[in-house]
Amino acid sequence: DGTEQIGYIRPIWLNKCEEELPSANEWTTCIRLPIQRSCRLQEDFDNIQAKLLLFLNRLRRIEIVGQPMSSSDSDQIRIFTRIDHADGKIIELQEKTVKETVKTFWLVVKKVLQVPEDIKEKLREVKCEVHSTTIAIAYPISNLQKLIQQLPSAQPLFAYLPLRSYGFRFILQADFEVPATRQEIFHDNFWNEWLKSEMVQLLPLAYEHFKNLPELLTSLSALGMSSSLTATQVLVYFLKLIPTRNELDPYFNSFVDKSMKILMGIIKLPVAQD
Repeated sequence: DGTEQIGYIRPIWLNKCEEELPSANEWTTCIRLPIQRSCRLQEDFDNIQAKLLLFLNRLRRIEIVGQPMSSSDSDQIRIFTRIDHADGKIIELQEKTVKETVKTFWLVVKKVLQVPEDIKEKLREVKCEVHSTTIAIAYPISNLQKLIQQLPSAQPLFAYLPLRSYGFRFILQADFEVPATRQEIFHDNFWNEWLKSEMVQLLPLAYEHFKNLPELLTSLSALGMSSSLTATQVLVYFLKLIPTRNELDPYFNSFVDKSMKILMGIIKLPVAQD
């Protein structure tokens, strides 16, 4: 109703619009939402962050243009942009306003899963046939030397878009089944349980990427990221972000327990050369 929440949106065709839009060849979509000031929906738009773009692979840019509150104000414009580096291993997110441009960087590790036949059979009853799905883990790596001393805050779980936080300081992404509220994922859901069991592969895979992170950051030094990190510093950061049971929602306790068992067999501490 324009004051509380977004339900279904019925487009109204306009032959003319005030926005100066790019050509149709650029696949640009413009949505005008006549919402009232100081309502919850306005607050929701104000709370949008650049990391919304992390796992929306076909979306690279979002512009939010708010109408001025008075004749003396200018348009309130926020532009979110995603730029992939190193074949998508490093994702740069930008938030540009009239006053400044803020950049954040993420290390993103993905794995494509082939869906087993028994899971496919169950899925056919509730959704279209799925042959494969992608799971991912993303670590904030902006100002990494500072983050080693002061860990990042808890991050939301993602099902392409952010849900609520489950206590992780990194982001876990999967095609989870979620309720209409999109606040959390369904528990006791065979698809979500299978995804969770397969996601134990992500932490060991991320460890392998962290071992190569100092070299990768050196190759991307033009981006303004710190390239003086040692293998020890990177490993310390990786280990510090592994949550304990009392930090997590109990639903993911088994994920951490199984991941730790795998990590204990592969982690090697770097040795300084004399």
